[in-house]
Amino acid sequence: MLCLNLCEIYSSHLFRSIDLNVFFDYLSTEKSAPVERVYLGSSFCSQYFLLTAFDPLLDFCAKRRTPVTLTLPVFSEKDLESGKQKLDRICRRYCGVIDEITVNDIGMLSFVHEIQQFRLNLGRLFFKDARDCRVPEHGAHSVQPMLLSNMADSYWSRYHINAVELDATNHILDTTVLEASDIQVGLHFPYCYMTTGNICKFASIHKPVAQKFRPNLRCGMECVHVHDTYSGYVSQTKCNPVLYRLGRTLYFKAAHITVTGKTIARLIFFPINELRKFADENIGSVK
Repeated sequence: MLCLNLCEIYSSHLFRSIDLNVFFDYLSTEKSAPVERVYLGSSFCSQYFLLTAFDPLLDFCAKRRTPVTLTLPVFSEKDLESGKQKLDRICRRYCGVIDEITVNDIGMLSFVHEIQQFRLNLGRLFFKDARDCRVPEHGAHSVQPMLLSNMADSYWSRYHINAVELDATNHILDTTVLEASDIQVGLHFPYCYMTTGNICKFASIHKPVAQKFRPNLRCGMECVHVHDTYSGYVSQTKCNPVLYRLGRTLYFKAAHITVTGKTIARLIFFPINELRKFADENIGSVK
């Protein structure tokens, strides 16, 4: 199953300027598979989740009859109540469109579990395995994500986990421990997140010096207008990685990956380059 991951990169401003139907068809052609699911929300930033108006895209998915997985970040204490309120509003209005919720921390897992009508996924922040493209020797080894070995424990079984979402941290990904379970495996590609945090440098762009670089800083959504690319600066390593900073998070493009054990049920595609290319070619083609 090909899933389109618009977490972190969706903005109402951009998608007012392009034809979403054409973009979906474009991706289906590029990947030789139809887009069967959309991921929406954020894995990494509570400010992005709170400030983004997801309704236009959810309305579009409802008309297209494309199911949506809503992804929730880890909310800070000051944003937790606002996050729950927005989650409640979205779920009430779009219950027929959203059929899954991906969570990234234990507290939200317990909270969403009580809602009951949605399938639950464990997001990529649950999997804390080492990841660094600047150390190719590490990536060459096979890895079994640490949390997978505990998925059969009674603690996890009571939540009836539908899927786990992994990153291609290594060339060989071992999912053997899930072969006997009903848990699906989703793989984020082609970009693996390397590190994330609570401080966003883009949120500081328009702030006075004394207010810059504060955790969970209220922002103007600068991240949807600017990003960073880093390359050629790690001369002491055996590789020349390219790192991408989107919002609070650094990504690198993962190498070819082999999966041993349980088959990957869904590929969660992050269309950074495809979206830019399509927007450059079709900007002004309003829905």
